[in-house]
Amino acid sequence: MPQCLFCLREEKGDSGHFTDEHVFPAALGGNLIVRDGSCDVCNHGNSKFEQALAVWHGKYQSETYEGAFHGWTTPDAPVYNKEQADLAFENLTALFTRTLK
Repeated sequence: MPQCLFCLREEKGDSGHFTDEHVFPAALGGNLIVRDGSCDVCNHGNSKFEQALAVWHGKYQSETYEGAFHGWTTPDAPVYNKEQADLAFENLTALFTRTLK
């Protein structure tokens, strides 16, 4: 049974349609996909974000945290991943140090 990579909702009966999820945004040339990886709600939000990145032409960095699911930085979340949350916090702190002066 498919499960959304972002909100962890499972596809059950008429609960919504699941779509393929591009590992690297399609709008930026990605072609590696996870079959039935995203629910309609998450896919819609991600598509809008990917489109905005494609037209922005600004500098950004996208990171992947192995073994981490959506919501993994919140300590009381069922998908909390302390090791990866600590790493994300370190990376965010370094970004703020570099850019907010």
